[in-house]
Amino acid sequence: MLGLLAAKPLVEHAGFLLVIMIAYLLLMLFLGYVAGRKTSDSSDDYMAAEGKMPIWLVTATILATFICGATIMGGGGVAYEAGIPASIADPFAACLCLIAGGFIFQGQIRRTGAVSPASVYQNRYGVVGGAIAGVCTIMPMLFFAGAQVAATGKLFQIVLGWPFKTTAILSGLFVIVYTAFGGITAVVWTDFAQVAILIIGVIVIFPAALSHVNDLGGQQAAKDLLGADWFSLGYGAALRTENLDTTVHGAEAIISYLALWIGASAGAMPGSDIMQRALVAKSPGIAKASAVIAGVLMTILGFMVVYSGAWARFFVESGHNLFSAAEMERLAEDSELVMPLISTHLLPPWFTAIFYVGLLGAIMSSADTALFAPATIIANDIIRPLYHRSKGQPMEDKKLTTLVRISVIVLGLIATAFGTFTQSVFTLEVIGFTVQIVLFFPLLFALYWKKANRTGAVVGMIGGILFCIIMMVAQGTVDPTPYWAICFGPMITVLVLQVVVSLATAKKDPPVPLMARDGTVLKWAELGENKFYVE
Repeated sequence: MLGLLAAKPLVEHAGFLLVIMIAYLLLMLFLGYVAGRKTSDSSDDYMAAEGKMPIWLVTATILATFICGATIMGGGGVAYEAGIPASIADPFAACLCLIAGGFIFQGQIRRTGAVSPASVYQNRYGVVGGAIAGVCTIMPMLFFAGAQVAATGKLFQIVLGWPFKTTAILSGLFVIVYTAFGGITAVVWTDFAQVAILIIGVIVIFPAALSHVNDLGGQQAAKDLLGADWFSLGYGAALRTENLDTTVHGAEAIISYLALWIGASAGAMPGSDIMQRALVAKSPGIAKASAVIAGVLMTILGFMVVYSGAWARFFVESGHNLFSAAEMERLAEDSELVMPLISTHLLPPWFTAIFYVGLLGAIMSSADTALFAPATIIANDIIRPLYHRSKGQPMEDKKLTTLVRISVIVLGLIATAFGTFTQSVFTLEVIGFTVQIVLFFPLLFALYWKKANRTGAVVGMIGGILFCIIMMVAQGTVDPTPYWAICFGPMITVLVLQVVVSLATAKKDPPVPLMARDGTVLKWAELGENKFYVE
């Protein structure tokens, strides 16, 4: 304890920043408390806010969820270390996910009236299909939540000077408390408050960084020093960044580049975080529009973040370094500290505090979603059906709500462990989204392909999961290479198996119509009764 009290912060005005950050966290706890008081005992209200959120609130919560620690600290960090091309996966592929996913999935998902993401799969693939899909989203969400815990730990480490593991554990415990208490209503309302501060913080840091660039000769001087590729998202530039094997040529090079865009975007589209946002929207139109608007806003904010990170490298290489020797030593160990560090040098204390609080808000808003979405899957789509089968009666709403809260706590502790022992925020998030890619075609076919059946979906998902496991085990890492193989391999495996098996087993396991939760047939009424529908 004495060692923690004697620790030396890495930045100036650390005491002032700490007071503001703690005040902000107390405000979030208060909002969570108020939301919890207003949330009824209904499990529908706790898990999906009874599908009544307006467009401005849904847009804010989507943006808050996707502009996260990996976007600001991770994206800014890789841009500092390897240039803007290294940040394709996040934020730019994530922006593509929101815009394309908004048009393709969000409206259709809202029409089902489901209360949890896995229920959408269960609609056409039964309890087993829904459970497998749920499991496929739980692990990526834990990686995603772990990334936010790591990011929060790093932020407080800068301000307090405490060891990373200590600050990460404390951050994880805080998120668990306010997420479990208020349910999705607390998550959405705290997201709104957090994204408002975040936008202000990013808007403040970007012109300050640009002004300093102009003082040093402008963008052209930065390109002359670092190379034009440092600021490009083009094919050639991406292949020359250190996150790709620069020895690949021809078709493999093209595939590698496409994987950067498709891996994170297609992997995030069926994610339980964005699907849950569709379910809380007041209407299908709002669900679709809010995702698209959030994608556009994220594109703008994402460019501001990665350019600020890339410019920080220009400041260092130009001989007009802003950072102290101690800060440079820490950046050499962990480039993901660059965004909070640069803000302390370019902004006055109050504006630095706004940026820190905005960054903290972005991290927290993503962490609460990453815990709550898989918690509803475990409680509503895995344990609840088992309870119904064993007891012969549905689970009471109050028990289901309690079960979700318990799941949040358990998953939060696991995610905190991930974030504490795997410190790379960017890597954790990219791994999570890539593994989740096995769900892209099952979701697409559940909503759009009449002939999709349970057997085909189950075999396809299991095949995709096994592909990922085999690659990871063979290489002894959760981040196997080449990246294009772990991206496209599971995706193609699922596509082929689901189509072939669905067609081959159509007579033994006939496909069922797509239904809304209220019993309305949404598509393919000619297929007859939906044997998976439970009123």
